[in-house]
Amino acid sequence: MSSEYKTPSDLLEDERRKRRAEELLRIIPGLPADQAAHAVDRWCSMLGSATSMEEVDRRTFADFRAGLGLGSDGGSAGVLT
Repeated sequence: MSSEYKTPSDLLEDERRKRRAEELLRIIPGLPADQAAHAVDRWCSMLGSATSMEEVDRRTFADFRAGLGLGSDGGSAGVLT
């Protein structure tokens, strides 16, 4: 039996994850939904859900993309300046 009740902290975390997903789809267009969900999980475990992709350096973002099995080219150019 699972509870559907969410605390204010749960709701805030959900909103942060939604923003990370929106950023990912903007930065890596065409990312399938299942890969986007995996990417958000990876992002939140690497840097925390409150960290925006605009706040990280290129090397961290390249490491993130490599961890997803994506190359370091395309999608990120000009985003993290």
